[in-house]
Amino acid sequence: MIAGRGYTNRSEAFRDMIREELVNSPGSRRTARWWDGHLVYDHHARLLGEKLTGIQHEYHRSVLSTLHVHLDHDLCWK
Repeated sequence: MIAGRGYTNRSEAFRDMIREELVNSPGSRRTARWWDGHLVYDHHARLLGEKLTGIQHEYHRSVLSTLHVHLDHDLCWK
C-alpha cells in the first residue's frame, strides 16, 4: 500500500491516513476537535526532547497536555 501510493516511508502514509480521517469523519463539521497521538522514541536521540517541547509550546493552543512514559532505559513514549 505504501509503495503503491508513492509514499517513501510509513510516516507519510500514516500522516495522510490521519488527515483523511479527520476531514471525512462524521464530527468534522463541528468546531471542537481532538486528536490523540503516540510517539515512541529513543531519548538519547540528539535534541529530540527539546524539539518536542518546542513544538508543544509553539502549538500551545492545540497541545493541551502530554504524558511522558519511560518504557525502558532507551525508549520513551509520549
